[in-house]
Amino acid sequence: MTLDEFLRRVESLRRDRARGPAKPYKPLLLAAVIAQIEKGEIADGRILLDGGLKAFFDQLLRKLYPEWPYRADIRLPFRHLENDGIWDLVPRAGARGSLGTARALGAKAVDLLRSVACARFKPGVFEALAASGQARLRVLHALACYLPPGAIEKFVALLAIPSDADSTRDAGGRRVVGAKAELLEREVEEFLWRRWRSTPFSKDMGIALCSREVHGYHGRQLITPVSAIDLLGYRPSAREWWVFELKKGRPSDAVVGQIGRYVEWLKTERPGREAVRGAIVAGDVDRKLILSARACSASVWTYDQQLRFRQVEGGLATP
Repeated sequence: MTLDEFLRRVESLRRDRARGPAKPYKPLLLAAVIAQIEKGEIADGRILLDGGLKAFFDQLLRKLYPEWPYRADIRLPFRHLENDGIWDLVPRAGARGSLGTARALGAKAVDLLRSVACARFKPGVFEALAASGQARLRVLHALACYLPPGAIEKFVALLAIPSDADSTRDAGGRRVVGAKAELLEREVEEFLWRRWRSTPFSKDMGIALCSREVHGYHGRQLITPVSAIDLLGYRPSAREWWVFELKKGRPSDAVVGQIGRYVEWLKTERPGREAVRGAIVAGDVDRKLILSARACSASVWTYDQQLRFRQVEGGLATP
């Protein structure tokens, strides 16, 4: 599928108009997916219905529709964007038959998605979006017809998406399509989100993942003016905020610079109140990353294939 054909489908989304205004859920979900591609969260083409995507979706709904009165279920647009020809739902291993049966019977989204592993754009679309910042911007602007005036400009500003240049990525940049290290770190983020209390960050350091209800901030993929923070925690015993950033295949200077920007943003958000610390989590750690992190007082953590986390000090990982 060409990008132009994809854009025509984006501009022809069918939206739920029952019991009130047309629901913005499909456009918001697509915008959230574009944000994940921009940030390097989606590098292999798989669109996972996980906590990271839900966090983007929920924040966009609140920021663009602060008075929205209805409960939003991300599973509905995730399932029904297939009907619009935007993407295909991929069955779980051994579940192709049950997915086909669920489709044939018109099963509800929550039931059908039990047989789904992920979604994938039509062939050629993800490659175009991953390679070109201008392509990503074209999709966002195609979504503008569904959203409040100025919403796309606000969204682009929130994530600091380049608006006047093509941000193509290469093997040395933030995005490497199909890169094993980046895919693994995306799965590590999901593990940390789900199993936080079993990690040394919680057990040994007493850091709690933030929640909007308790801390006023999302704990995952928190949208800021300098892109979205992977994970945000708070350590009440020391009155410290902790910004966690996964390396995701990026050069050392890029990830250190990004976490420095997050730390400075949080300091301006809460001037003189609490300390702000940064932590970089990476599968592969080199001397350059350690030295760069030390310069901005960020700690570096690594993990093994069993997802055991260790802090790196002086180039050596210590238990």
